[in-house]
Amino acid sequence: MPNSVVGRPAKSSASATQGADARTRLLHAGLRQFAEHGFAAASTRAIAGAANANVALISYHFGDKEGLYRAVLTELSASVGEAFEQLEHRSVPFAQALEGLYRGFIGDLDADDQESRLMMKIHFRECADPSLVFKQWVRGTVGPMFLQLENMLMRELGLAHSDVAVHRLAFALISIANDYWMSEAFMSELSPQLRARKSWLDDTIQHLCDLGFGMVQAEKARRVSPEFGSKPAASKRARK
Repeated sequence: MPNSVVGRPAKSSASATQGADARTRLLHAGLRQFAEHGFAAASTRAIAGAANANVALISYHFGDKEGLYRAVLTELSASVGEAFEQLEHRSVPFAQALEGLYRGFIGDLDADDQESRLMMKIHFRECADPSLVFKQWVRGTVGPMFLQLENMLMRELGLAHSDVAVHRLAFALISIANDYWMSEAFMSELSPQLRARKSWLDDTIQHLCDLGFGMVQAEKARRVSPEFGSKPAASKRARK
């Protein structure tokens, strides 16, 4: 009797470990299949086969193929989500928050990271032909992240309410990091010297922080200028 009681937790622990391993294999197999074939064309059988797992485990762990796709997009880009989370903390200085944001976006470019390249392929596919599940993921997962950045910018600019210009600034701050992440192949061909030094990644992140800080300062200056809020100047070209 004691032996059977002692043995049960070990069996349960082993099953839990096996279940976690299967879930992880499905995530990484899904990443590859979605990157290579797109969401619509990737089949659950192919994903399960590549993961050496029963296809029913997709339903067990993720609900369905859409759930697996959302998990791939979210869990395998966790560093970006964590970078946005720190923006909510008012005690974190703006410069530190900006550095954390950029490190979350491009901090893994220093490694030969196949996982990041596959994620890039998914995003390129979605930019060209966005799926409904991707749009839902953007609204449900990326939307709150964007709001965190928007709130931080409002605090930094001393604003009680947001506006279109704050959104422009937010997208501009994200885009200079996102382009480094998405344009690695272009950088390798057009400017290989960017990565010549061992400290290239830290140097790049610091430079992006300086550029981002400059954009925020420029927006501050724009808002206190006499011309702020006035209508755009009429074209000097006379209409005929």
